[in-house]
Amino acid sequence: MGKRKVGSAKRLHVKLPSPTIAARVSLAKVIGDKLATSALVAANPDLQAQGAKVVATGNDLASTDHGVTLALAATELARSNRRKAEVAHFASVDAFAAMVIAKAVDDKDVESTGLQMATVTTRAVEAPSAVVVDYDPVTRTASLSVLGADHIRTMKFEHCADPLTDASAWQQAEGIGRTRTLAGLPLGRRWFRARSTRGEVDSDYTAPVMVTIR
Repeated sequence: MGKRKVGSAKRLHVKLPSPTIAARVSLAKVIGDKLATSALVAANPDLQAQGAKVVATGNDLASTDHGVTLALAATELARSNRRKAEVAHFASVDAFAAMVIAKAVDDKDVESTGLQMATVTTRAVEAPSAVVVDYDPVTRTASLSVLGADHIRTMKFEHCADPLTDASAWQQAEGIGRTRTLAGLPLGRRWFRARSTRGEVDSDYTAPVMVTIR
């Protein structure tokens, strides 16, 4: 009669937890609770020693994970405080600069406060290619418009009686946009010109156009 082989003839499959830290820590606690009551563990000292390692490493994992959680919370709080400090500082600098601009007389005044003068770089503004004047003698109104510089939405229109003898006689027509309508102009020859404007920068003038107001 042959000897019976001790042990299971089939391979046992053990379900391990997901690799999340919480699941591993939970498993370590369960194994720790079972070490004292498991007959299999009691009969195998090496198994008991390995189970103790599971408990010890689980406790260490839980402790370090808690430390990371606290550190992340502290980091987020620090970042939030830094953002608030940045906003407050930027606002104070802006207010200080605005006060300096209002009170300073020249560059030296500005630089005496610790601020520096900015280098302003301006791009040339495209000038219209021509000014167009459509005069209606019945209503004695002059409709002004420009050609070219289509992307510029604001033009300055000027007119005068004789630019050749008095260059300072140019008068700027009120209004905004790319057109103007002028009424009640004095009789006689009238010269018109226009230029583009963007912010505080103006383009060159168009060539003047003469129209007889009658």
